[in-house]
Amino acid sequence: MSWLESWRPALLRPALHVAMAPEGLHYLLRAPWPGRILDHGHIPCVPSSPPWQASLAALAQLVALPAAKGAVLHVVLSHAFVRFQVLPWRPGVASPVEQQAYAGLRFKSVFGEASVEWQTCVDPVLPGEPALACAMPRALLAGLHHCVGNGLSLGSVQPQFALAFNRRIRSLKGDTVWFAVAEADRICLSLCLDGRWQSIRNESCGNHWPTALGGLLRRLQLPLGLGAGRGVLYLHCASAALAAADVPEQLNGMVVHRTEPVGQWTPDQRAVALALGY
Repeated sequence: MSWLESWRPALLRPALHVAMAPEGLHYLLRAPWPGRILDHGHIPCVPSSPPWQASLAALAQLVALPAAKGAVLHVVLSHAFVRFQVLPWRPGVASPVEQQAYAGLRFKSVFGEASVEWQTCVDPVLPGEPALACAMPRALLAGLHHCVGNGLSLGSVQPQFALAFNRRIRSLKGDTVWFAVAEADRICLSLCLDGRWQSIRNESCGNHWPTALGGLLRRLQLPLGLGAGRGVLYLHCASAALAAADVPEQLNGMVVHRTEPVGQWTPDQRAVALALGY
């Protein structure tokens, strides 16, 4: 790709959206604006150690295909690859460098020395507000940058929770909002009170995730002094199989609002849309 092509605005280039998980990756290739879908699919992987290695190898093969040439790559990460923290406001922490250092200390206090090998990212907030931070292995991030050849550029890397939450933020009602993302064997559950982050948990849950979600809700409610039934629970399922599972209409006294993919999708595109947090 020439230097002139490399400066083309993102709207004039194809967009390759990829959701990476231990068991495989989903992908969606869009044409330049207005974004007609050119291709989509799923590449299964055998879970590896570290858990992101197999899907990263599949991604390297995907981006090498001629159809991906010149695209902007947007990566959505499974919660098996990332960790989260809510950072209480600290008056002396202002600059991005100070925020990164603060986040690093918080992650180390919870996850130990393993967190030294993680790259942290802190969501910008207004002074006085708690912030949401996430961390991912630096080796994974380096692998993503290494995959960017064939004229591609890396447009974004985000955990699925961030995409699913942000796409629905305007529709979340109430002063007590629970938001959960269910994956194949993992639950990520957050709580916002009056628009402020209070807690987020990201845990493995085994096969019967609705039961695990109810238990996780109770464990978060108790230390915060929240009675059963306070708030609204929004639930995003990251696969068609999970979306088809039986989930009670109420959990811990709260009404469960199951989200649907944002936008128009054909039945065969729906699985990819769910995996990408739409």
